[in-house]
Amino acid sequence: MPNLLLLTASEKTAELVEKVCAESGWTCRREESGGVVEGGADAVVVDLEHGLGDGDEVVREIGRRSPFMPVIFVNKEHGPADDFGDGLRYYIDPAHITDLEHILISLSCGFRSGDVMEPGRPDTGAVPRVLIVDDNLELANLIERSVRALERYDVRVTGSGFEAASILPMFQPDVVVIDLVLDDMDGREVCSFIRNHEDLKKTRIIGVSGYLPEGSVSDAGPLFDVFLEKPFRVKDVVDQIVKLVQG
Repeated sequence: MPNLLLLTASEKTAELVEKVCAESGWTCRREESGGVVEGGADAVVVDLEHGLGDGDEVVREIGRRSPFMPVIFVNKEHGPADDFGDGLRYYIDPAHITDLEHILISLSCGFRSGDVMEPGRPDTGAVPRVLIVDDNLELANLIERSVRALERYDVRVTGSGFEAASILPMFQPDVVVIDLVLDDMDGREVCSFIRNHEDLKKTRIIGVSGYLPEGSVSDAGPLFDVFLEKPFRVKDVVDQIVKLVQG
């Protein structure tokens, strides 16, 4: 069950958020001070209306500890959030806390691979499939939730290159997002596997990395369609996925 961290000094806000969480299938953990931002959450609600002091510093602290964390701001206007961190940002009017339900559902819902079409599906009308391969599972899961929030994608995640190779022929993704430096193997080997597999001719590849030696990206160019250097904004990955699926 996904977990929401709530930063508020308002009992009324806390009660409303906890009620929405219970109805949306989320657990809720509350902190009354913006000075403590612990890990273990899947999203954070920051109440800028009630006693959190410097909203900028709250967001900076979240960005330092979990740069890809989705953050939901309770505020009458768009506040200090847009330039801090790389995760999704949302705003809720304090008078409409129940709007949080739509955000939580969008962050947690999506099409599970067993609930949609079988391998060998026809191209027309199929749900686009995305495989995310990254041994940084916190980042991989955040990308997954962001893609699922679009509500028309079937997404799988793995942290292993070897597992990806076993998933690929059956899952037949439209797009693969792959870290090119994995713990168990070179991600470029997985890219080569995709390029040379008869059933994966239409699969597009987004390569990501922050550790490749100079020149190796250009040398490996034919192995992927798009390269994104880490660190990147989750939105950049999602935008590239949508572009490749639609293109």
